[in-house]
Amino acid sequence: MNAVALSSLHMPLIYNFPTTITLHGHLSFSSTVHLSKNMKQIGHSLGGTEKIHSSARSKSMASSSVAPPVDLPGQDVSSQAIIFEPVREQGIDVLLLFFPGAFTSPQAYFPLINLVQKISAFRLWAAILDPGETSLSSSMIEASIDGMITRAKEQGFIPGELSISKIFIAGHSIGAWCARSIAKKRAEGFIEMGSFFDTNSDNLAQYPKPVLSLGGGFDGQLKLAAMTNLAGEIYGIEPEMGDFNTHAIKPVIIIPGMNHAQFSHGIPNKSRGDLDADISIEQARSQTAEFIASFLTVHIEGQAETRQLAFENLRKGVKKTHGLYKTFWEAIHNQEMQAKFCQLQIAGLQELTEEDVVVIKHDYLDNFVYSKPWIDIKMKRLFVQVYLSSADKFDIIKNIWIKMKSYDAIQSIFGKSKSQSKNVSAADLNTDTFHRALSLTPEACRRKFNECGKKLRFVEDLVVKSSGQDWIDSDVIMKPAEDGSDFVDVQSTVIITPVSGIASRFAGMHYMKILSVAKCMEWIMLDSFQ
Repeated sequence: MNAVALSSLHMPLIYNFPTTITLHGHLSFSSTVHLSKNMKQIGHSLGGTEKIHSSARSKSMASSSVAPPVDLPGQDVSSQAIIFEPVREQGIDVLLLFFPGAFTSPQAYFPLINLVQKISAFRLWAAILDPGETSLSSSMIEASIDGMITRAKEQGFIPGELSISKIFIAGHSIGAWCARSIAKKRAEGFIEMGSFFDTNSDNLAQYPKPVLSLGGGFDGQLKLAAMTNLAGEIYGIEPEMGDFNTHAIKPVIIIPGMNHAQFSHGIPNKSRGDLDADISIEQARSQTAEFIASFLTVHIEGQAETRQLAFENLRKGVKKTHGLYKTFWEAIHNQEMQAKFCQLQIAGLQELTEEDVVVIKHDYLDNFVYSKPWIDIKMKRLFVQVYLSSADKFDIIKNIWIKMKSYDAIQSIFGKSKSQSKNVSAADLNTDTFHRALSLTPEACRRKFNECGKKLRFVEDLVVKSSGQDWIDSDVIMKPAEDGSDFVDVQSTVIITPVSGIASRFAGMHYMKILSVAKCMEWIMLDSFQ
């Protein structure tokens, strides 16, 4: 067993390694090379282009147990929509079209809608679609939206000059996912709760309308990494797009302690991974309503003072999200760079630094399978091969597969050193990674984990001696302890080959599969409570 952090290891709390690069033409190595499976240029909606990494599958579903609905020809169910008349007598008319989550009664959203109406500075109408026994889909929304608007008009809603004027679309979970493509055509802005954009064709930064993205820090269905990733992407373009874009056009706000169900009735569906909330349903609804009302206010013509107050409320929510989760998105965006630290620890040479290790990241598994690490003696550099294996349902959090040169191979070339023992295991590295992740986690999350989260125990490495294919077919093993304790045991699979007595291509290798800092942070903040 190994449950003790390695006090002698040193790893920066926040990685400041150079960013990955893509190979074009001949090899020109920097500290990291990214062998990408597919790169495409997607024009930014506001001009220019940015490179987007294609993924093998869609990641935009908001629930692990709800598959994307089959979008058959749409059925108009607008007659089943529930219309909410304004609670205010004065002000501009605004219409919010709302689409519920799967298996959730529209009535579950009534308290939230009523609260938004009460705190809004205008006459807010609302219409929530009731799909009845039929599964909600984009085509159903498309077929029903005109009828919903017409019914609101018949009851007194005063529309704007254009067909989209003063109309906003909102949705929760699958309702938001289905409504997203409709909102960019039929509304001034979009509000998603417990749902998220992925990083390819469904791209938040490039979406042509304002979007408010709201998530819960204890949302076990959506997963915290998904919302954190969104926040990081928008924050990353702030130098080019400006402060208003980050805090008003594309605000991403995570409400600490809130679960997936608290956007509706508040009862978590634990079979789909949702967690017990850390805040009351009243607190959750109050904060959600404040952010929705602020978002609508910022994007509706009105008094400058009122809009400024609304903007400041959004800014406060976004800033709090950044303060809590910035280290998490940095860990997500730099998962492969942990390989540098691992190779340096295996090498055991004080004279080797981060600059002496080049990480070659593979997106194609078959390319990684046939790759080998190597040492360039003249350059005094170690070249390490890395593949990130998906460790969550949205392909955001990864386990790290690393092919490194062994301690003996490095010592035979660079000379003997007494700086460190040769017996650094994957369990040692996992242990240190976990403690680093714990130090990066927000204090409230760290305290809750220490009080009641399931603890990890890093057990002895599983050394694969049969074949390289057996190592490829494995991954990091996480399972409940078999000795009856409350631990979850973590075991890494490794291969270590001798420096002599076998073909040189296979000599002096040290392969391992380990947890990333991001995976450990997600465990501490979310998964340990499931």
